[in-house]
Parts: sequence; C-alpha cells; structure tokens
Amino acid sequence: KPIIINNKALGYTISYYLDRFVKTPKQTYFAGDYIFKENKFSSAQDQAKILRNRENAYNGSRMQLIRALCNYTLNQTGFRLYAPDYTPLREKDIVVKDTANNKYLRLGGRVRIFYNNDRRTLNSVNSLEELSFIDSSGFYNASLRWAGEMGQQRVGDLLPFDYQSPGK
Repeated sequence: KPIIINNKALGYTISYYLDRFVKTPKQTYFAGDYIFKENKFSSAQDQAKILRNRENAYNGSRMQLIRALCNYTLNQTGFRLYAPDYTPLREKDIVVKDTANNKYLRLGGRVRIFYNNDRRTLNSVNSLEELSFIDSSGFYNASLRWAGEMGQQRVGDLLPFDYQSPGK
C-alpha cells in the first residue's frame, strides 16, 4: 500500500510506493514510485503562495539540474559544475547519448555543483554506475548519489515530472 503524503506547502497529495529504504550513520537512501494529485486551492492568495513555494522548491533542485543537463542549459539556469580538482565541466563533458538518443551521465567521480554562484553551499553527485540514465523531465535513475542540500531533499521537496517552471 502507498504512503499518503499531504504536502500542503506545495499543494499536492502524493501516493508514495516505497520500494527501498536504507538508513546508515552516513546516509539515508530511499527509492520508490510516486503519483501526484494536485490539491484544490481554497483562494487566489493560497494559490499564489503555493505556486511561489513550488518555484522555490524547483530552483536549485535535482530536477532543475537534470533538465538543464539534458537541454544543455546549465549556464542559463545558474548551475556550475566542477570536477574534483575544480576543473569546470560543461554538459558535453558528462552527458553522453546512445544510438537511440537516450541521455546518460558519465561522471567519472564526484562532481561538485554550485547554484547561482553560491560558494557557501557545496552540493555534489556521483554515480554507482559508469552511465546513469537521465531524461528531459528531470528523471534520473537510482545510481546517482547526492550530497549537500541536494542530498537532503526528500519526498516533501519533490515536484511531479510534468511540473513546468513559470520562470522557464
């Protein structure tokens, strides 16, 4: 049975089908499938607040980063990526395509992520596999491991894959 989560801040009810949950002293990992149902807004003021909250959740999120990588728009979205030695990385350095035009990340180690030139918050991602599938909806496979604020994002920070940022 799904876990039902009523996210009032983002205006969704989420049915979360948890497949796996692992908690160690160094990390928390969970995986599963989820279905979003948009809640009805009680007023125009509530709607405006919820839409603002969604945009705040989207900006700097894993979803926004994966979409920017797939669409080759890192610079326009404010993300900067660096190799472990702080060599700047571009999309073409880590995004590869197969013959069917599917996209994958080839990270080759931990990649450091900065958003909007904020050097105080260090995010990073690495992969358990040589290639990690990504797509333009913001989906990525479970082989990616996140650290920093991006690693602390949980179900309450999720947006549905059909979410479109008004700032887009």
